[in-house]
Amino acid sequence: MRLTNWFVDCPCTVLAVSFGILIAITALVVTNKWIALTDPSPRDFLLWSDPIVINNDKRSLAYEFLEKYDGDKTKDIRS
Repeated sequence: MRLTNWFVDCPCTVLAVSFGILIAITALVVTNKWIALTDPSPRDFLLWSDPIVINNDKRSLAYEFLEKYDGDKTKDIRS
């Protein structure tokens, strides 16, 4: 009730203080990099439980495995 009375008595002050607190918290978050943006990848927009996505993940892992141990990504992969 006290906040409501303050807002009725001096609305500009309450709004200015509220926005000041909001800006201070935003500056704190940005300076400490608590919410750091990264470049989006196609993986961010896919449904992880979809069979097509799961098969694509398996294929990508198989290609990585082949490149690591064989050096050739063009070898046939059996599913």
